[in-house]
Amino acid sequence: MSSLENPFLKEEHYNGSLKAGDIVVGQARVDIQHTEFDTNNIAVKISDIKWAKLSTEQMNQCKGIALDFVHQESDHGILLKLDEDFSIPFDEATCGAQLFEKWFRYEQPPGSEDKATKPAHVTYIFPLVGLTRYRGGSTFQDSRGLYRGYRLPDKEDLIKWGNNEFSVKSALSDFTIYDSMIHEEIDDDEYHSIVIGRRSKLYFDINQEDKTPEEIKAEAREIARVAFMCISLLEGNAIDWQIEELYLRDKSDGKNTERKTFRWAIAPNKNQPRFARTVGKRKMSREYIATLVDAYCTLSIDGRKVFDRVFRAYQLACIAQVIEVELIYWHSCLDLLRKQLGYGRNPFSEKLRSACETNGISFDDLDLLMGKDDPTKFRFTEIRNQYLHEGFLVEDYNELISEMRKMKALTERLMLHLLKLDYRQSPVGILFP
Repeated sequence: MSSLENPFLKEEHYNGSLKAGDIVVGQARVDIQHTEFDTNNIAVKISDIKWAKLSTEQMNQCKGIALDFVHQESDHGILLKLDEDFSIPFDEATCGAQLFEKWFRYEQPPGSEDKATKPAHVTYIFPLVGLTRYRGGSTFQDSRGLYRGYRLPDKEDLIKWGNNEFSVKSALSDFTIYDSMIHEEIDDDEYHSIVIGRRSKLYFDINQEDKTPEEIKAEAREIARVAFMCISLLEGNAIDWQIEELYLRDKSDGKNTERKTFRWAIAPNKNQPRFARTVGKRKMSREYIATLVDAYCTLSIDGRKVFDRVFRAYQLACIAQVIEVELIYWHSCLDLLRKQLGYGRNPFSEKLRSACETNGISFDDLDLLMGKDDPTKFRFTEIRNQYLHEGFLVEDYNELISEMRKMKALTERLMLHLLKLDYRQSPVGILFP
């Protein structure tokens, strides 16, 4: 892909030592091509390899693991988690990477403010969400927020696009979410055009006293995991970070450390309807983030494990690209939820109804259809069984889409119940037309 097609494309080149775990396995050149708006396509080429002499035992330890690449200057390095399992040695490798982390350390400039006691600062970058963005301007590749045109949008539109910062105070951490914009002007022989990149960011501080960089990163990622779980519920989609920026200071030698990680992440499914489509609903969702985070933090360890398991199933349903597969995943979510509520035996429809009624979860407003062949079953269960057992092809997709939206709303209501929250007082579990 050329820079004209994607002006945010970056190419980076490194020469240094290849490390597999703690073992230095050789010297090489690494070329990396990536874009901050599509971290799921990180291209890696490893070449000019000079392998070290390793014992058979060392060679066996170097199979199917990530490569840690240290620049010739010891304060600069990268970590590559490759898509494929490589057995060392190899002559040359061209592949993708699931994770690309680069770090460098530098001296504090003389006379500048001492940051040794300052907290570490962490930023997570993720696709645009309805919680932050206004719908001003024309976009394509919506989740990546790319806008193309032959002039910059009006100043008022830019102000609307950028004026989206809001803060969240929760038991887990205080953090801020906002929209970020960058723009590039592209010139070639015939055209001059503008590309604006918009995306959402989440940032917060962490006390770094008596903590190693790895401990700080682990703490930051746990905060981010919970925050993005709550954002996903409010968006009705699978939202997760793609880029992590960590800034901290090592008191042992007084150097600053910057770590920037690009990773493969689940892409939001554009077929899932967004909730925060109006200013009023957006405000309600923003205020509810802290409620969700606090409710999760008050769960017992076992309660969190249960909710995490359900949320993973919810993510899979959200990202499904094939409509029949999505139906199966939403059915699995409801099956898992009824079992967690103590109604695990069949028949499925009867037990799901009992689980909802016993726990005060109403679904009368969802108007769930009952089966055509068996009126004791929900229609979505009947369709799911026919598809799995008979290879049934859906004839009326509008009916199926309608039933899946009802399943999603019911799933979210039951998930809030696990958090001991009432869906009636929330912006979650809404049925979309």
